[in-house]
Amino acid sequence: MAAAFFGMCLIFVGALDMLNGEVLSGRKTKVKDLVDSAAGIIAAYEADAKAGRLPEVDAKAAARRDVAALRYGDNDYFWIHDLGGHMVMHPIKPDLDGASVGDMKDANGQPLFVRMNELVKARGADFHYYDWPKPGSPKPVRKVSYVKLNPGWGWVVGTGIYLDDVDAAFWSSAL
Repeated sequence: MAAAFFGMCLIFVGALDMLNGEVLSGRKTKVKDLVDSAAGIIAAYEADAKAGRLPEVDAKAAARRDVAALRYGDNDYFWIHDLGGHMVMHPIKPDLDGASVGDMKDANGQPLFVRMNELVKARGADFHYYDWPKPGSPKPVRKVSYVKLNPGWGWVVGTGIYLDDVDAAFWSSAL
């Protein structure tokens, strides 16, 4: 009886681990797909500028405007920074637009945008894990962002999810 109970516990723990992986994987896929869509907007404006249908300055302004207007989930948003370490567009904190963010660090003291730029230079796009306070809360929470490089303009577009939200979805499904 004890062996059967132990075996059932192992199966239960394995099932919970698999469910947790599926929930996180699903959320990461969603974030990647959303960033790909935002990057597609930027690429379309870049193509218009290259084809001469729009001056580059106007194309960049339109791309910033359109990506700034995008929302998903619970008012989640996208940002754009560049490879030079400057914020191109942040819809929630517009005072950052044009500001240097190369020295900005996450809650663990790691250079946030420098690390993101290293990832996109090496891979074109990737996930980056870091700790960041949720809006309205001073306490940092684990977060994962997906960032993608637009090589023509040297822009990096990204968005992210807080992992405590993923954990809440996991426990809701598990229960």
